Amino acid sequence: LAVVDRDARGDLSPLAVRSLEQTLKYLSAASLLYIKNLPSVREMEGALLVHGCPPDSPTTYLHHMHLSEIREIFAATQFDSAFAGHSHRLMLMRYDEKLEFASLRQEIIQLRPGCRHIVNVGSVGQPRDGDPHAKYVIWDSFRNTLEIRRIAYDIARTALLIRERGFLQRDAERLFSGTCSD
Repeated sequence: LAVVDRDARGDLSPLAVRSLEQTLKYLSAASLLYIKNLPSVREMEGALLVHGCPPDSPTTYLHHMHLSEIREIFAATQFDSAFAGHSHRLMLMRYDEKLEFASLRQEIIQLRPGCRHIVNVGSVGQPRDGDPHAKYVIWDSFRNTLEIRRIAYDIARTALLIRERGFLQRDAERLFSGTCSD
């Protein structure tokens, strides 16, 4: 959002703005146009897809919300499953009159029938869960399962490239631990 909307940059920390400005140096006009035309929300296979927080926020962190606010999201929307990211943290919320949180540490998770779910799929890069592997989530809508996949990659080389291209040292260091203070 901040790549294509200067007003959105006011909500970023100074370090995030610096990283954004460095990123802009590497984006072509075609890439900027592609990003500008991305929808902020998508629906697929009966699921809602959003960057930050359902139903349509690209900037809200789910893990910063109070339980009452998350319950309100479920009450005000009709989705069975929603998928979000933004926080770089893997997280699962189940709702069936009560709200439960579940870990996404195991490889395969069966989504509970009759429950509604918000899945924070985290981030392929710079995970914040203590595991430095790149990771992603596969949702099987037929079996109603999530599969968490973790992949080793050359973290040292990636960190070197981050530094060589003028990005922040902390962005390179985050890769090794999979943690971050923000």
